[in-house]
Amino acid sequence: MFKSNQSVEPNMNKLISSIQNIKLSNNILNAVLYGRCSTPSQNTDKQKSLETQIGIGRMYCTMNNFTIIEEISEVVSGHNSSKQSYLQILDRYSSINLIIADPSRLSRNVSNAQDFIVECLKKNIIIHFIRDNLILDSLHDCKRAINSIYDAFIESSIMSKRISSAIRIRRQLGSHIGKIPFGYTAEHTIDKKTGIRIRKIKENNKEQIIIKIICSMFYGTKNGMASFYKMLHSISKNTTLNFVSGETFSTIYYGNINLESIMHFLNENNILNRDEYWKKSSLSFIVRKYKDTVNINRLL
Repeated sequence: MFKSNQSVEPNMNKLISSIQNIKLSNNILNAVLYGRCSTPSQNTDKQKSLETQIGIGRMYCTMNNFTIIEEISEVVSGHNSSKQSYLQILDRYSSINLIIADPSRLSRNVSNAQDFIVECLKKNIIIHFIRDNLILDSLHDCKRAINSIYDAFIESSIMSKRISSAIRIRRQLGSHIGKIPFGYTAEHTIDKKTGIRIRKIKENNKEQIIIKIICSMFYGTKNGMASFYKMLHSISKNTTLNFVSGETFSTIYYGNINLESIMHFLNENNILNRDEYWKKSSLSFIVRKYKDTVNINRLL
């Protein structure tokens, strides 16, 4: 029923022919609420957050004396209908009101949204888009909803192109894109030629020392225990070893201390991963990154 490819424009003729003979019953009181955000960061947007969408849905149901039988909320791209939970509604319900904040929360795939609306009408599922004041029990409002989803798709496509273009330009200017790796910190500056704000990275002295400590314990130290003590004292007042496997300071000279012991040592001595406790996976990434002998000797 649902297509994987995005239609460029809504097919209104198909919509008209699909729903013109559908008969809807009135006095439906049960309701299902549906809310969607594309990304976790979008969920912090008060206008688009799941909490806001479900909240206004509850208010709408109270005003219309609807009985809420289920609330569905999820973080998934509106372009990826195969992963959206709203498709399950067709399998589980009929003769209900489906309450959604606005058409863009349903989907950004015009063809799939149109097919879904038709299938809902066949099962006497009436879709309510609260912010647009649309109740899809007439051809007129169905057309308006499809056009609104199409507009949201166009807006999203334009925004994606703008973001991609901005990222490409900043990368060309030498700006760091993405998460700042452990061992470095971000420094914001203005490119002199273009006036564009970019982000450079530079070494974070404290985090570089922590990397040295981790690699010393895992690979062994080339500069002796005095150097290891000095690194510990430079970032932590508490330098008492608390290994889980009975290792001692002397074993650090040879390395081969397992990641679990390193993790406990760092966490118990309050040598943290950016205010978070270390996990073995994070330590594993660091020792793999500095596995090369040249890098290890440079660090140690």
